[in-house]
Amino acid sequence: MTTLKNLLKHYYLRTWRKYIANKGNIHLEANKSSLKRIPFTSDHVYMRRTISDFGRVSEYLSNIYFRNSYLHDVLKKSEPTAIIDVGANIGLSSLSLTKEFKTIKEVIGIEAELQNFYMLEKNFQLWSKKISDIQFHPVHAVATCDSKINFAQSSSLLELNGRGTASGTFRFTESKKNISDETQVLTSVSMSEIFNQLQNKENVIVKIDIEGGEEQLMTSNTSWLKDCSLMTIEIHDRCHPAMYNSSTNVIKALSKANFAIVPTKDILICYNRSKLKI
Repeated sequence: MTTLKNLLKHYYLRTWRKYIANKGNIHLEANKSSLKRIPFTSDHVYMRRTISDFGRVSEYLSNIYFRNSYLHDVLKKSEPTAIIDVGANIGLSSLSLTKEFKTIKEVIGIEAELQNFYMLEKNFQLWSKKISDIQFHPVHAVATCDSKINFAQSSSLLELNGRGTASGTFRFTESKKNISDETQVLTSVSMSEIFNQLQNKENVIVKIDIEGGEEQLMTSNTSWLKDCSLMTIEIHDRCHPAMYNSSTNVIKALSKANFAIVPTKDILICYNRSKLKI
């Protein structure tokens, strides 16, 4: 019966995708979005008729940012209080984590691409009205190891490998040049600064999906990891030679900070042994 139910869900989603993502894998402005109910749930989300936004719904339904295990059970018992969502896109990863961890009281979502940020802002406003005991804070910036670093838009995964991922429409990489045109300046914020914005940073979940930007993010100033109970991070080494080193600094930082790592596809689910007393 479970297999049949899953099969029916699969075919329903395939049909729904043909209807809801009929604009293809393109980038649409936030004002092209509409409010939709997420299939098989009572939850709603503002989304555009694109493969990227449909991909975020599929991830939400698959719960890709956590897996059941004894580590997960220990984490839930520790009662996490805050989420930092780096590369938040339209916000569904944040919503997914708040549904799983009922003790969350504060969410900071960081998104660098402007139209995605507007979508994030709309969805955070929507959910804050329905989940009144959680504070949702959208931030338009590139998350970095040092906020003095300049960033510029770079080749997307689609441009690099001809395929990309559903969310890989935009990438941002460190710029060695001084950007004179103010319209091209991207605000950057360090992870330490983000942690300092939290009302309670003692038990924090961090989700990171920044299309290869994890290499720069973990270059230095990773002391914030000590306050991170769980970090779930997508790595992109396999996507293109330009990103073959994206996980190197991540692995070094996680090892130094004493994290247990559960790999699942391209995502590393990482539990802080010291924090959780495992």
